[in-house]
Amino acid sequence: MSGLVLGGCGTDKNIETVQNAPSDIDSSYSNLQMLSNENFCTDLDWQSFKDTNQRMTIEATCNLGNPSESYQQLISNAKVRIDKH
Repeated sequence: MSGLVLGGCGTDKNIETVQNAPSDIDSSYSNLQMLSNENFCTDLDWQSFKDTNQRMTIEATCNLGNPSESYQQLISNAKVRIDKH
């Protein structure tokens, strides 16, 4: 399982905002587009909740599929950026 800390009836506006935002990995794709590729991520689930500091948090979890070499490089680059924060 992997996580990423990426209106209307039954939808959460905060989740929609994060899903539709440009991906930090590749801004030519939205977060939803990046994570919806079945070779990359399966059983994708989005949740919103408040963290211990009462900040709204959006979490996407999935099982990593069999990402191609280019996706694996994107994951490595994103992890480096996250680790620096």
